[in-house]
Amino acid sequence: MGIAKGWSIAGLVILLAASFLQAVAQTSVTALPTTSGNATVGPLLIHVINMDPNMLPVTAAPTPTGGVVPPRHCRPYWATSVSWNMNSMLMAVGMASGKGNSGCPFSGPVQIFNMSDPARPRLLHTLNNSKDWVRTVAFNHDGTWLAVGGDDKKVRLYDPVNPSTPLATLSDATGLIMSIDFNRDDTWHAVGSSDDRVKIYDVLNLPGVMYNITDATKAIRSVAYNHDGTLLAVGAEDEKVRIYRVGIRVSATTSSSARLSTSKLTTASSFARLSTSKLATTSTTISRAPSVNSTLIKHSSSYKALPDNTEAPSLSGSCPPPEGIPLFQAYDAKNEQIYVVIQPESHSKKVNLARYKGSELDKQFGLCGIVTYTTSDSRLKMLASYQSLTGQVIHDTTGSQLVIVATATSGETVLVEFPLVAIKGGRAGLSVNHNVFPGGVQINDTAHHQGVMYFTGTINNKLLFSSYHKKRLRFPKKYYKNDEETGLRIRVSPDGEKLYVTGISSDKNVSYPFFIRQYEKKELNPAASFGDNGRGILIATDMGTDNILQDILIQKNHVYVAVFNPESEKLSIRRFATDNGQMDGAFIIDDTIRFSSGTSGTFLTVRLVTAKNYLYTIIYNSNGQLSFVTYENQANVHQFDAAFKTPATRSMRPVFVGNKAYLAVADADVEKGIRHVRMQVIFLNFEYLPPISHPEFPDWGIGLITAGVVVLIAVVSAIVAVKKFKRKPPVPVSDATNAYQGL
Repeated sequence: MGIAKGWSIAGLVILLAASFLQAVAQTSVTALPTTSGNATVGPLLIHVINMDPNMLPVTAAPTPTGGVVPPRHCRPYWATSVSWNMNSMLMAVGMASGKGNSGCPFSGPVQIFNMSDPARPRLLHTLNNSKDWVRTVAFNHDGTWLAVGGDDKKVRLYDPVNPSTPLATLSDATGLIMSIDFNRDDTWHAVGSSDDRVKIYDVLNLPGVMYNITDATKAIRSVAYNHDGTLLAVGAEDEKVRIYRVGIRVSATTSSSARLSTSKLTTASSFARLSTSKLATTSTTISRAPSVNSTLIKHSSSYKALPDNTEAPSLSGSCPPPEGIPLFQAYDAKNEQIYVVIQPESHSKKVNLARYKGSELDKQFGLCGIVTYTTSDSRLKMLASYQSLTGQVIHDTTGSQLVIVATATSGETVLVEFPLVAIKGGRAGLSVNHNVFPGGVQINDTAHHQGVMYFTGTINNKLLFSSYHKKRLRFPKKYYKNDEETGLRIRVSPDGEKLYVTGISSDKNVSYPFFIRQYEKKELNPAASFGDNGRGILIATDMGTDNILQDILIQKNHVYVAVFNPESEKLSIRRFATDNGQMDGAFIIDDTIRFSSGTSGTFLTVRLVTAKNYLYTIIYNSNGQLSFVTYENQANVHQFDAAFKTPATRSMRPVFVGNKAYLAVADADVEKGIRHVRMQVIFLNFEYLPPISHPEFPDWGIGLITAGVVVLIAVVSAIVAVKKFKRKPPVPVSDATNAYQGL
């Protein structure tokens, strides 16, 4: 009996333990406890898409032969790859269809769905260009390109808003395309294929600079960039994952050559075929090919709603808004106008320039505020292909023009000039000057005064400061040849006699990381009376030197300098005397600026503004986020955050006019396949401070209120005492003495 009883107890214990473990397992699947003690709901199926490439979408893309009737696909309809765009409004699905026989050929349809309501996906487009199975689809990070690759050994890049034809077709792979990934800033994309190779393309300059990675001994299955795009992981069937450091261009010794097959660049209005170019291979596993320009344009597909404090853009009467992608905007302070350079949807060599008065198109300019510019210069592909743009509106005796400095990915810097006068019929020509700047130049900022344009940046790792007037570039006679410095910002004094340049030193042996220089206008030489022979040292500790932004604010007797590090979120503001360059030790602002949305990005602009007794700092980043901080007596007294809709290119910076900020963006109509440029406005509320939550009273007022409260308490106490006295029973005569003693 004892043994049987023991076995019974043991069985019961085992049964209870099994039940407990099962309960724990079920709990772990349906809900996981979080650090806050709340339960997280497990995966919940909300919709199933039955894939059918023969289903008619809202907009049917043409067939590869240009017909209007889409081909019929036969089963299976395997969904081989899925990708979402940045704002989750679009989802692309690549498929493997067909069995490969005469009655059921292979095909690779790709379908793009509108996912604004995930429970009710709407089919927008079906792409039928792939004549074999599609194995990988991938949106780039901002959702403006869709890459498709598969068994036909081709990679096609589409505009997901208007994917009627590929923007580019890369056909130099010798194996099946297995995996595609874009780096973070969408300038490079890696393609892994079954020929054991990974090819890295320069997206803005296709087929452009290309690297071949040939270490794997079997088919590549997966490629993936890390978050900042500096590392590339490659997985292959040889049971290895290889990690490469990428993004650094190397000069390899050529040992042999191979021929790059012809790639197509398709535009909405024409077909352009790149000539066959030679691809250099090397004795190493990474090789580079010479650069070939492309007409591929980077588009914007942002659907972020405008914030509450942003004025909704409107149309200018009967004039329709311009179509295309805004690339750059500049403010003409003389006439209070904003010029916006727009790349039209046709992807041609034409460039549109729109002029705004505030948020409205200026109808006095061209046709409904728009002028179309053309050029015969074959080297000017698309302004969108340049990695940086900066410029000014210049007025001189010869007329007015918008001058833009553009730096290409190849390092070449050109000057593009848009004439703003003598425009007939809404059309004009622009000029492109490739011979203004010497090699090794990077322009970071521009300024102008009385028809003269000034530049700052770097030239062969040295500080660049120069002027441009009457087609001539001038440099100072005196250089700091041993200083490894970069000019970041340049401003002209109100009288036009002095120029100020701020920057950063990359020389590890110097004691100053940041500096301000004052230059004489006439000879462009540093002013000896300012600081140390023209240079003042800006003291800012623990700021770091990466991605630093600066701004200059010039007043009659003082010049203010702001230094902001977006990574550490540290802001420092210093003040210098304009006559001797000495820093004001009594004026020091060191602050930490955090954004309410918490998003990260490459910061493009920091601005200083003054009004009455306040100093304002405006910080803007490429995600469209703007932070507005008010300082009074060096104290941060107010801050508000706002957001623009994300611009298409990082060269788009807000224009600040009075108490408003303007930024042109493209609103995409996914179903119609067009984009309209509209001007956003944010009110900055200068000289506005929120009401004080605790009103301040003078001492006599506080005393009066206190006395009144005391009197009120006394009156109430007396009334209560009288009432209580009336309610008490009479006190016997014999006890009266004791009663009064008790009181």
